[in-house]
Amino acid sequence: MKAWTPRLTRRAIFGALGALALLGGALTLQGFRGPWHGRFDPARFDEHMADMQQDVAERLHLTPQQQPQFDALMTQFRDLAKERRERWHQTAVDVKQALDRTPPDAAAVAEALKKQVHNRVDPARVDSLIDGTLSFYNTLQPEQQQTVQKHLQRRLRHVLE
Repeated sequence: MKAWTPRLTRRAIFGALGALALLGGALTLQGFRGPWHGRFDPARFDEHMADMQQDVAERLHLTPQQQPQFDALMTQFRDLAKERRERWHQTAVDVKQALDRTPPDAAAVAEALKKQVHNRVDPARVDSLIDGTLSFYNTLQPEQQQTVQKHLQRRLRHVLE
């Protein structure tokens, strides 16, 4: 077992941040609006995810040994994002039906929204994705890890400014 060192702590922190950034990116694909993207088209979801996966793989210059683990991780993110989008769609249907009643059923709207919020993400599944991302991050070469770190620093600047 390795002794605690600042380098191990930094690696764990950047790995966890990387996991959160990847997870956040995957989870916000549903209905995301950005000034540079416009409205996300659910019909193009798989194409968008494949483009994003290819872009990340190219930026990291993944080795043939790293590619299968990366592909498996991206499949998990894609599946989770699809499920989340489908749940949100069902919530929208439930809310619309409640509002279309005469008089509108405010209690049904509240219940549908509570259900959506409470069922957003399974914590055990998120933990598994974060652990998998950290495990993948730890397989990267130092220059690949630096690419991830620089990306996270750019993303954090946008959030913190």
